[in-house]
Amino acid sequence: MDEQTYLAGYQRRDFLSPLVTVDAVLFTYHNETLHVLLAERAEHPEKGKWGLPGGFVDEAQDKTLEDTVLRKLREKTGVTPPYIEQLCTVGNGQRDKRGWSVTVCYTALIAMQACEKQINTVNSVRWIPLDEAENMTLAFDHQLLIR
Repeated sequence: MDEQTYLAGYQRRDFLSPLVTVDAVLFTYHNETLHVLLAERAEHPEKGKWGLPGGFVDEAQDKTLEDTVLRKLREKTGVTPPYIEQLCTVGNGQRDKRGWSVTVCYTALIAMQACEKQINTVNSVRWIPLDEAENMTLAFDHQLLIR
């Protein structure tokens, strides 16, 4: 069998696949304090908890993981950082109640003045001092991701 024939008969759904998401750890420095951007979850699971802005890869819209994280930041916070860098990848069967999950975590340092206007237009998004965020009960494993 050649590769073309193999691929024509390949059934992606024959294999269990993990949930694939991205999360953004955005930092700003304001009043001599490091802050992290958090969003309150509007839907289950973890509804009402604060967490990092992020979400699922959309194969129809996103050509790359970076496209995904930038899209999710725009949708959830209105912020588009001028530069964003992949920080880490975390995956296991405990991080999300919906199933085995992999997240690709991105980070950026952004000036508060550059995004303050956008942040103020979104009800459930806030810059939280990092030391305060480290003591909050965040959604999923986001506590580990901000460290």
